[in-house]
Amino acid sequence: MPLQVNALKYTTPSKQAFIVASYAAITPFISWLVLKKRPKMKSFFAGILVMIGIGLISLNGSLTMELGDSLSLGFALSYAIFVVMTGIFAVKCNPIGMSFFSYLGTGVLAIIAALLFEDIPTAFPKSGLLSLLYLATISTAVAFTLQNVAQKYTSDTHTAILLSTESLFAFIFGVFFYGDPYTTRILIGGIVVFSAIILSEVKFKKPSAKKAENSQEVTQPPDEMEEIIYDMLAIEVKEPKL
Repeated sequence: MPLQVNALKYTTPSKQAFIVASYAAITPFISWLVLKKRPKMKSFFAGILVMIGIGLISLNGSLTMELGDSLSLGFALSYAIFVVMTGIFAVKCNPIGMSFFSYLGTGVLAIIAALLFEDIPTAFPKSGLLSLLYLATISTAVAFTLQNVAQKYTSDTHTAILLSTESLFAFIFGVFFYGDPYTTRILIGGIVVFSAIILSEVKFKKPSAKKAENSQEVTQPPDEMEEIIYDMLAIEVKEPKL
């Protein structure tokens, strides 16, 4: 999170939204590296589609690797690792307890860092307290706890794909509540993102062995079938005795 916040000092939110969302494509590779389990090919295609879709929604202008972009990419890599590690531990332990101790450890480290590197504020405006309350409860406690519980029942790649729709919902709320401009490019990007979600969630069933055998029997050449019938008749039919 500090990487993401500090990166906004040196880059635009639209560029960061695209770069950060790239963790959806990075996660399958991190999972492959850590768990030694190669994801399905459709997961790779879904990750690429998410990057394209969020790029259509968020990008304005050229994408250059500046300091803010580098920090955003570092956050994307860190968050991909976080998703994979959460998936590992969520299966082995209670996700609610894991969330509690994660928040506790983060809070202690944040207090130490704040005392070392930040100035103690002398006043707390009401708007700032409300924002802090929202970030602490909805954006952190509720959101990350739901993620930890959800990853107990789904894969790392699916989690990354679904979480990457954050940029899409941000644009939707911006259009309806803040009057942000609505363009065809945003619509196409949203369709691409949801197509990636559908691709990652749909399960393609392979034909069963029994059906395969039946199809082989039906498609067997006529000549072989005739030979088999003739052989059976030759065994059963006996020549009459003289």
